[in-house]
Amino acid sequence: MQVKVKDQDKIIAMTMSDFHIGENNGAVTTEPLHKINYIKKEGCDYFIHNKVDMLIDRVEAHIKKHGKIDYLILIGDIFDIAVKEKSDVFNLAHDFFSKYLVGNFNEVIYIPGNHDHHMWELLQNDEFVNKRIEVGKKASSLPHTLELKLELDEHNEHKIVHLDEENHISKNYNFIVSLLSNHKNKVPVHISYPNLYIECGQKLGICVTHGHLLEVGWNKSDEVIPHFSSIVLDDTDYFKNIERKNMPFTEFSNYLIAQSYGESVERLVDAPRSNKFMKYIAAEFPEFFTLPCNNDSLPNICKLYKEKLIVNEYLSSVLETMKNNELSFDILLYGHTHVPSFGDDYNFLPKSAGGYNKEIALKLYNTGGWVGINNNIDYINPNCSNKLPNPMYLSQNGEFTKVLYEKD
Repeated sequence: MQVKVKDQDKIIAMTMSDFHIGENNGAVTTEPLHKINYIKKEGCDYFIHNKVDMLIDRVEAHIKKHGKIDYLILIGDIFDIAVKEKSDVFNLAHDFFSKYLVGNFNEVIYIPGNHDHHMWELLQNDEFVNKRIEVGKKASSLPHTLELKLELDEHNEHKIVHLDEENHISKNYNFIVSLLSNHKNKVPVHISYPNLYIECGQKLGICVTHGHLLEVGWNKSDEVIPHFSSIVLDDTDYFKNIERKNMPFTEFSNYLIAQSYGESVERLVDAPRSNKFMKYIAAEFPEFFTLPCNNDSLPNICKLYKEKLIVNEYLSSVLETMKNNELSFDILLYGHTHVPSFGDDYNFLPKSAGGYNKEIALKLYNTGGWVGINNNIDYINPNCSNKLPNPMYLSQNGEFTKVLYEKD
């Protein structure tokens, strides 16, 4: 029996990020480094982390009471093709998601991150080049960014708006649909990159993004190769500009190396400013890599304040986009750091006045990560011990509730 709840309290979505499916320390893997934390379900030839099994149980219990949830919002680094051969990752992802998770939702919204950035490249090429040529049309230029707005209202009527009216990727006919769903019961997948904007009634505005573009490590173009700063891409769109400039570095470090050298890079390839491989490259080619390679395990708030110039520029552009689409900017929901946040405060002063002469106060929610949880040491940031998954439910009125708790 389904239990009725007030419209404003109804769970509309579940949000999660940094599943890193395929990675040896990830949520679902064929070769876990610490098998004590994993289980094998009947009929599966791969391992599922015990917290993933708990997540599945929680979602299924919710479904039994209230029916399917409208949206599953995947906030990047779901598929780890930065450290694993993509065919292995895709086969594993299809079997897991189609069997255990996606069928509990009516639709999916997918925002690529850095470890699955190449998915964004594949999606664009498929939609704007391959499909058009197949039907006798001319290929078109890649848009580089395509952002969506999810409108929620108190009458339980939801609407997804394409901010780019000319370009969009079909929710029913993209390869992520088949990757996540059973072929007999396909679930639509909306693609939004790099941000998704959510309007909860007329009171609350949420920006959802993976979070890699808030870090200096993923904004390296102008600093790594000095003459990049003089290149004019003829883009007034901030997000499109940083994507076009930084895409080559993200593709190199978080896709091409793994697909060329295979699993030997499992422990080498991650944030390009900190891993051994990139340090070697930087030493061999100092003219291209002028920044020092360092590493830190700062919590979310400290990291945002440490990289304040980049963060504030990004958030200022978010604010402008949301304002242009008649949205307030109240909440930032992101992943990437693997460090959970739940309603932390962060203030920023918009770069461009634009009618604002004071700091903007935000609430931060971070969906955490699924890599190396329950382990005493994280192999990328050995000083960081608070990396945990933090999937959250989002209700009609914009409130977040945790799906898992620290005591679990």
